Amino acid sequence: MYKDKVLLKKEILKYYKILILNGLYFEAHEYLENYWKKFKKYSKSYYLFKIFIQLAALLHKIRNQKNYNGARKIIKNTIDNISKLIIVVLN
Repeated sequence: MYKDKVLLKKEILKYYKILILNGLYFEAHEYLENYWKKFKKYSKSYYLFKIFIQLAALLHKIRNQKNYNGARKIIKNTIDNISKLIIVVLN
């Protein structure tokens, strides 16, 4: 069962990567958000996927919208979530 979950996460992230590399940042954000909601709240996967979602949103804000104030807010939130992920991993 565990190997299946790991494999599924890898496949999800592989498709996310394809979307990002093709400049489809908003689509990558939406794609991951569908899976993120299914993870146990405050787990490693929850934070990891949330960080990837925020990175896609950040790229969208910068490249597509030229919204640098919005990008700054996303960066602050992402740093906060990276800190939370580190705490979860270390505990």
